[in-house]
Amino acid sequence: MSGSPVYSPYHFGGVRLSSGAAICDRRPLAGKSGDPTPMRHAVPEEGHNRPNRSPFIVLILLVWIVPYSFFGLQWRQRENCRVASLEVAASGKTGFTLMTNHNQAIFFTNTLSLARAKVNNNLLNGAGVAAGDFDGDGWCDLYFCNLDGTNALYRNLGHWQFQDVTVSSGTACPGQASTGAVFADVNGDGRLDLLVSSCGGTVACFINLGHGHFTNMTSSSGLLAGFGATSMTLADIDGDGDLDLYVANYAKLSLLRSGGAIAMRSINGRPVVTGPGSERVRIVGDKLVELGEPDVLYLNDGQGHFTPVPWTNGAFLDETGQPLKEAPQELGLSAMFRDINGDGAPDLYVCNDYEAPDRIWINDGKGRFRALPTLALRSTSRFSMSVDFADINRDGYDDFIVADMLSRTHLLRTTQSGVLDPEVREPGQVDDRPQIRRNTLFLNRGNGTFSEIANYAGVAASDWTWCVAFIDVDLDGYEDLLVANGHAFDIQDFDAMERN
Repeated sequence: MSGSPVYSPYHFGGVRLSSGAAICDRRPLAGKSGDPTPMRHAVPEEGHNRPNRSPFIVLILLVWIVPYSFFGLQWRQRENCRVASLEVAASGKTGFTLMTNHNQAIFFTNTLSLARAKVNNNLLNGAGVAAGDFDGDGWCDLYFCNLDGTNALYRNLGHWQFQDVTVSSGTACPGQASTGAVFADVNGDGRLDLLVSSCGGTVACFINLGHGHFTNMTSSSGLLAGFGATSMTLADIDGDGDLDLYVANYAKLSLLRSGGAIAMRSINGRPVVTGPGSERVRIVGDKLVELGEPDVLYLNDGQGHFTPVPWTNGAFLDETGQPLKEAPQELGLSAMFRDINGDGAPDLYVCNDYEAPDRIWINDGKGRFRALPTLALRSTSRFSMSVDFADINRDGYDDFIVADMLSRTHLLRTTQSGVLDPEVREPGQVDDRPQIRRNTLFLNRGNGTFSEIANYAGVAASDWTWCVAFIDVDLDGYEDLLVANGHAFDIQDFDAMERN
């Protein structure tokens, strides 16, 4: 197993992280096409467009303990990446070991008071962490978001030692409920800048000046404020050489879940929601449904100045190729740019919560997106919270997984509301896309359509999952699956719901 290269991307996407983790060791699927021989190279193959994806989401809790000589690696520069060979020991234990904060000098806690959570349940969606070498010294630094305090930037000194440089770097973001972060070079100067999203505040833009210092350019960046942003993803969607930005928005304030009063009156014999919040609440059948806020796509001018793209000007087309008539008001939890159809242009997958459908947008290469054909994907997860891509069967096509909330135990499945209730479907209806209350794993058939195989692959349930990532934990050449899960309360419990 010696001589395996390590892939080091230039910038890393921010992710939300919660407590707990589960690991599923993935082996080649029986009866599937593709060479089952383990592939030892993480660098994209010739002709395959593999966007950068960060494996560093576990660094705040866990350390890879497959023995190898990490320090003193001899890096070789490649286009868009660098490569170094690992000398992997023939024996050793696969997995992770807990690192103590005292030894690493990382002293950070994401805090949220119960009083604030009761007023706004959306804050329970959590906060995020970003990883990237902001000072160019070859070590991956860490930035942590805080919902009820200041954020923290830790400079990696090497050998698992960190230094808190929040104050000197100017990236604390005091007074806002920070939800997500991402390191990315938004002005093309070769240094990693920092974007920080928040619930009800700004999407902060910090430009890296070098020498460990940032300047806050939020006010002149063009980024909108006042939304309940959850996560961000960047890619050059129009091929002009700079990173454009998509911000997934949930809602800055929960209405129904936080027990807010909704006013209604009868108009022409039909109930209609009125008053504050009415723009985000609809009556569907016999129940109230809470809508979210529109996501925002921004075009970058190359200097770190962003311009929002309207939803209805032809930049987004439906399945029939017609421009959208209104902006989708959905509860966005996560988004990822990825070349889904292999044409070299970054497409977009957006994970939406509750009844809102996931959005899969195919890029025409010029920054215009069209919805994936209805029959290309026959189902999605219902409470979609995270997505990741990998070619799991080595046929040259990207497959992907979407994380949901289904418990791994039979006991919890029977005591939690709604998790086993199937969606009602009309007999004979084949052109719908029903939502499934579990993880979904989609195998790319290579013809623009996907087969859902989560149960077959054994990854349908991973509890309340906030983030999922493909990563080769045991260095056998196949992507394993890392899951970050957990919640402060079991809000689906039948007894708890009855008491409320």
